Formats: sequence, structure tokens, C-alpha cells
Amino acid sequence: MLTQKLVIQSIAYFPNLNIVFARNNKVGTTTILDALWRAEDAASGTSTYDGVRKNNPFLRRVVDLAPIVDQLRTAFRFCVVRNPFGRTLSAWTDKIARVQSTGTSNFTWERFCRENRWPENRSCSLSEFLDVIGGVEPAELDPHFRPQVLNTLAGYVRYDAVGRLENFDELRAALPFAVPAGKQNATNAWDQFASTLADRDVEKICEIYADDFAAFDYATDPSILNSRSSETSIAGNDLAIDLIALANPERRREAIGRFDAFDRSSGIVTGQTPPQMKPSERIALIRAGGA
Repeated sequence: MLTQKLVIQSIAYFPNLNIVFARNNKVGTTTILDALWRAEDAASGTSTYDGVRKNNPFLRRVVDLAPIVDQLRTAFRFCVVRNPFGRTLSAWTDKIARVQSTGTSNFTWERFCRENRWPENRSCSLSEFLDVIGGVEPAELDPHFRPQVLNTLAGYVRYDAVGRLENFDELRAALPFAVPAGKQNATNAWDQFASTLADRDVEKICEIYADDFAAFDYATDPSILNSRSSETSIAGNDLAIDLIALANPERRREAIGRFDAFDRSSGIVTGQTPPQMKPSERIALIRAGGA
């Protein structure tokens, strides 16, 4: 179910560029957001960029988006996704394992320990990490660990472009603004990771991120890095339709219900979908024309 929390943590809108970017952690988001921020400054003739992420004026709350629904309808909308195996390795290595190897804590690790009652002075193996997050409601996970279908609001937003981090150069060439080359640290360690990953960990990742594998067409074999899909866009409902309602507490229940519904023949929001429908199932139904 779509919530204000997911919208707040996901949507960045750059008005002079007229671009909507869905923030999906561990896919090069910082690099892309910095590039968008600089490009927006150039387009508007201002100088707001300071490199401090929390100061980015284009990270939007629902109440910020509601008055500009007409612009959102015409905006170029894109997101970036990543092989769930590689993303999981990157998140665990960067936010969990590195704490033990360097002795330097971080906000995500501290939050992980606090919310899951994990001692900060105790190491956490990949298997233990997967056991912990596997027992948490997906929408409540830290964005670095949350399924990508939730971070990208997949099935709720029609994207003009869906980039794959594994093909970052192709993504850079397709975007209407300049993006510097990414480091892709996880890709460099991919061979070692794929060959040493325990069968149980493979199964656990496939279980936790089942919707990501299905929605973005990644193989559940960790030795296959690239997505099997050549699609560059994803269908969905028009996010702009109900942003005003979602921002209004009195209409929020109605808005969320409408976000979870669409006409089975045309994709127009009308009827209620089954509450147990997964994001990947929603996407499949939309792609099939509501069949």
C-alpha cells in the first residue's frame, strides 16, 4: 500500500528541468541527485548546490507535490534499479559489515541495532542480517534494505525510463542531463560474491526480494548479473492523480484506496484490486492491459 512515508522518501522533483526522479538507495542515487541538483541550478540561473544531501531543496514532501500535479503529469519520470543480489551485498557491506571492519558507526547501523535489538558491539554476518530483515514488514525497512518496488513506487508511477545500474553507461547516455561515471563498487566484487554465497542466503534473498526479481526481470541465479529485460519503461497509474488527496488527511484513506485500484481494461483508476496483490503482480497486470 502506498503511504506518505514512501512518497516522501522516494520522490525528487526538479521544476526547471521538469524531471521526477525516484530515489532508490544503493543504485548510484547520490551521484544522480548531485547531477540533477547542479543541472537544475544551471537551468534556473541559481547557485543552491552545496553537496550536502539534506540541504537539497528538490527532495519533496507530499504537501509540496500536491500543488504541482499538472507539471508532474508532463514531467520526464525515471528511476534506477539494480540486481537484488548485488544491491543486498552493497547494503550489507556498506552499512553493516564495514562497521566491524573499520570501527566506524553510521546512522543506518545504529538504527538497525535499535529497531532490531541487536547489540552494537556484536558483528552481524550476511546470513544473520538476512534473517533479521526477513522478519520485518518490507515497508518498514530502512530504504537501503527496502525492496526496490517500494522505493520506486513501482506500479503507482508510469516511468519514462528505468535504468539498470549494471548498464550505467547506457543509462547516462539516455538521460537528458550530464551524469558522471559511477564507481559500481559491488560490480567489481561480483564474481567473488556469486561464487561464495551460501545456498541458504541465495534462497533468503530470493524470498525477501521476490517482487524485485519479478518486477525488474532479474534472474534468481546470482551468477547472472544483468536483467533479462530490455524494457526501458514501466507502466503504472498516474501518481499525480491523487497527490492532492494523499496530502489531505481527510481524504487520505480514499486516496490510498484509489492508488490500489485501476480499470482492468484501460488502466484508469476505478475498481479495488485484491489487498494481497503484490507490486510485481500489479505491474504484470498493467503490462497485460488489465487482463
